[in-house]
Amino acid sequence: LHGIKAVAVTEIGQNAFEGCASIEEITVLDGETLDYYIGGEYTDKIVAVNVVGSVAGNFFNSCANLKRIVFYSDSVDDVKPVLDYYLDKNSPYVFARSDVYDSLKAEYAGRIHSVPTQADFNFEIVGGEARLTNMSQNDDEVVYLPEKTVVGGVTYKVTAIAEEAFLNNYTIKEIVVPSSIRTIGSGAFKNSSLEEIVFENGSALSVIESNAFYGCKNIKTITLPSSVTTIA
Repeated sequence: LHGIKAVAVTEIGQNAFEGCASIEEITVLDGETLDYYIGGEYTDKIVAVNVVGSVAGNFFNSCANLKRIVFYSDSVDDVKPVLDYYLDKNSPYVFARSDVYDSLKAEYAGRIHSVPTQADFNFEIVGGEARLTNMSQNDDEVVYLPEKTVVGGVTYKVTAIAEEAFLNNYTIKEIVVPSSIRTIGSGAFKNSSLEEIVFENGSALSVIESNAFYGCKNIKTITLPSSVTTIA
């Protein structure tokens, strides 16, 4: 199993995806955010839409390669069973909306991260596509970059991290780069505290410009997607 689109889900039960070793990410959405965050693309994701009932903590039991669970639900009760299930286990990253994150970050310190909102970033539109120019706010160490943004009522795919977008950023430790990103600009993460960069499956990244990771002393290795053709 690589991907599924599930509509009008009211409950995800025990062991629902047990043994689905190819799953790397599970995204639990409410209906209002479906178009904005996913836009109809479901590759290598489990998408549960309109989860208004219970989400059993071990519904993804034995998903050996699961790396991230992303909640866009506004319910704390959707997220807590997952965090409790992984209390004594090797946990994938769990991301939640900022309001849910704020409610749970003290109780689950270091185990839950915030899904940044559009207000957390600045963009510029070039040729009908969006470039992420910088991060305006977010105090989380793990940052999940958006693959789309809405400017003036129009939705644009985010295809580039602009030059010096995270220059001298001493908060971030890990960045999750969406598959839509094709270019990482010059000095994008220069002199930051970045330790790890993760590229989503199906990455379209082709160009890494000069000094993109210059001065990132905490990075030991970077596993680049096979799509990369140019490193300046």
